[in-house]
Amino acid sequence: RQGLGAATVVLALAMMAGCTPTPAATPTPSPLETALKTPSPTPSATATSANPASPEAAINAAIQGYSDFLNHAYTDPSVPSWQVGNYVNDAPPDYLSQAVQQTINQFRADGKTQTGAGTMTVLGIEKQSDGGYLAKVCTDSSQIVVRDKSGGQMKSSSPRSLAEYTMATGKDGKWRTSRIKGTGSSC
Repeated sequence: RQGLGAATVVLALAMMAGCTPTPAATPTPSPLETALKTPSPTPSATATSANPASPEAAINAAIQGYSDFLNHAYTDPSVPSWQVGNYVNDAPPDYLSQAVQQTINQFRADGKTQTGAGTMTVLGIEKQSDGGYLAKVCTDSSQIVVRDKSGGQMKSSSPRSLAEYTMATGKDGKWRTSRIKGTGSSC
């Protein structure tokens, strides 16, 4: 099973700043590639606040939107990869939006296909001293299957992974992920 989905996507995106995809000849995807495959949202009781206008509720919704986008982008090649900018920021040093977009485009160019969807569950959200927030996210890609261009099923990396999402508001006031850092742990 190829776990280029939820769990790996969270971890891969978290590690995206310092990672590069593995060569196309390698059947196992890079952490970045895997992180980008983190589709489908799952609501989190921890992230949801009694106040639907709270930053925590908006952050949870932003992460779930990103998860949905990834699921669609990897299963439907007609979904424009540039739309990732609706969910992640493109600021130094990570340039997360560009990195995710490039990973999606490379996945497609390599002739890979994905079936199934991943989930992201927000386990907790903490306010940081700089005014931003850090969300702990569990990605589950166990329901994702990735096939190479010849139809062979690719090997899966860890189907469940934990990552820390640094969240910040964009110029439009909407919460977006600025950085994803894998913890190296499963969840």
